[in-house]
Amino acid sequence: MTTLVLSKGNMILSMTGYGKSECNNNGINIITNISSLNSRFFDCKIRLPKRLKIFEEKIFNEVKSFCKRGRISLSVEIDISSKIQDVVEVNETKLTQYIDLINKIEKKYTSIRPISMEGVLNLPEIIKFNNTHLNEIIENNLFNSIKFALEDLNKMRKI
Repeated sequence: MTTLVLSKGNMILSMTGYGKSECNNNGINIITNISSLNSRFFDCKIRLPKRLKIFEEKIFNEVKSFCKRGRISLSVEIDISSKIQDVVEVNETKLTQYIDLINKIEKKYTSIRPISMEGVLNLPEIIKFNNTHLNEIIENNLFNSIKFALEDLNKMRKI
């Protein structure tokens, strides 16, 4: 069953729809897919590559300002040209905190196997992408892609 809601302009909109956008600028390609299903409440699930996790809260707020209710699923893919130089750093503070925690856990629970280097590098906030100019370009492309996907979603909801 499709539920209809009034938008700000008093036009009736469906709760169900799909939007897609692709922004390619400065060697950075971002693809955004968004779908909306009927729900009495606002429920937003966001899937992002690790590189974009720093924008998750801002993305959530952007979607929430556009979609007042519904079950929203948003996924983003990013492809950065190999010609672009990125600065990758280790967050030494977080790494030290994790290692201290891992050591405590290993002392207390001897049956747990040791964590691998890959496991450590996949922990949240260990890797930092520290290129301010590149991050600004990525953020601009990301939110343009999200805006266009939301507009595309709205077009489908109107239809």
